[in-house]
Amino acid sequence: DLIYLTISESFAGNIKDLFIYLICYSKLNNTFIHMLGGAGMKQILKKRGLQSNLNKFFIKRMKGVIVEGNIQAITFSQVISPSRIHIVPNFAEDFLFVTEDEVRNKFSITTPINILYLSNLINGKGFNELAEAYISLPANLKAQVKITFVGGFESEISKTDFFKKICNEQGICYLGSFVKGEKKKELYLQSHIFCLPTFYPFEGQPISILEAYATGCAVITTYHSGIPNIFADKVNGYVVESKSVPSLRESIIMAVDEKEKLVSIAINNRNMASAKFRKSIYLSSLMTALKLNISPL
Repeated sequence: DLIYLTISESFAGNIKDLFIYLICYSKLNNTFIHMLGGAGMKQILKKRGLQSNLNKFFIKRMKGVIVEGNIQAITFSQVISPSRIHIVPNFAEDFLFVTEDEVRNKFSITTPINILYLSNLINGKGFNELAEAYISLPANLKAQVKITFVGGFESEISKTDFFKKICNEQGICYLGSFVKGEKKKELYLQSHIFCLPTFYPFEGQPISILEAYATGCAVITTYHSGIPNIFADKVNGYVVESKSVPSLRESIIMAVDEKEKLVSIAINNRNMASAKFRKSIYLSSLMTALKLNISPL
């Protein structure tokens, strides 16, 4: 009755999807594709050539496209009717949501300011730039900031280089490649600021930012890919320039200088996440887009 497919954005992944579209050609009028990302598909569709034309040929025959925000919707607006593009924002898991009192409690102590980076430690995510921004701080400011990194490296060489970079920095720690469940919630709850200075080519609407909102963190990030749909400078935190160590350093300094403002930003983020980025809201919106009369679990 209906075909639902989450699509890839890499060259090879998109070639695989094209073969799936071909196999399902007679059912394309009952097919929905869901793009959890955005930047990669934007590049594929705007290029000239066979790959771009094939994607457009198949997509315009589909029943619908599901995206995370307005920016991703624009990617498809020249390919398929806007009436068949459905916006379904991401969500944070219910167990991560904290109370306003818990947010106020963690901001009762802001020395040091705890900054959390939780994502893959790969090129484009901005983890090296964040470490270098901290290393470049004056000694008196370093004493007021602690940065915790969590995430997997793309190679042993990258891991070795990063550890060499931070080995003499007492204010930087690495907790490992992965945390989950209550340990992840506890880590967010110990953090005042979540930082993801990403310029990753396949970035979409990072769930980690929504998780930071749910757990009452201010956020430092870039206006990259789908992030502007869920983040506003000075409202949800501080925006920084892509690939810019000086911009990151200035945002950290600003956070230290404006400690009293962080709690109101964090509470606003928590309330916004509760109103917009709950699992129940996501499932209801998805069922509506798919035109299914099924009660979400």
